[in-house]
Amino acid sequence: MDDEIIVGIGELLAAHNPVTLSCLGLGSCVAVALIDKDSHVGGLAHVMLPDSKACALRVNNDRDANILNKYADVAISKLVEKMVKKGANKNHIIAKVVGGARMFQYCNSESMDIGRKNIEIIKRILYDKGIQIEAEDIGGTHGRSVRFNTATGKLVIKSIDAQKEL
Repeated sequence: MDDEIIVGIGELLAAHNPVTLSCLGLGSCVAVALIDKDSHVGGLAHVMLPDSKACALRVNNDRDANILNKYADVAISKLVEKMVKKGANKNHIIAKVVGGARMFQYCNSESMDIGRKNIEIIKRILYDKGIQIEAEDIGGTHGRSVRFNTATGKLVIKSIDAQKEL
């Protein structure tokens, strides 16, 4: 049986198979699962916010640097870098993207739709890096949890009333 590692909010992890990487309770957050199927190196980032440019934090140490992992622009770049260090070929990495729900339906403000903003920037970053999105389950108004198997590249999504596999 594979080991399971929970990837919390603002965390990311790259691993060689066999391991299952999980994000639990995604709302407006987005799980970005990356895999190089040839090397069986995979990774998962639990993205909370779209863009680190809005953050005034000055990076003084490793703890500060890790806080920035909650932003899509930082997390995806770091995850690709970690995967390459574990043997992935940057040109073979593909993505699966899950989450980005609109959790505040009662508020019509575009500024409150963090899920949509997360999805938009994640898609742009992946495109800019030449990483194809192989599958996605995004948007909506419901939370999700994901389990990503780095050996197979399969991602299982559970929501309150359904389960599916990408």
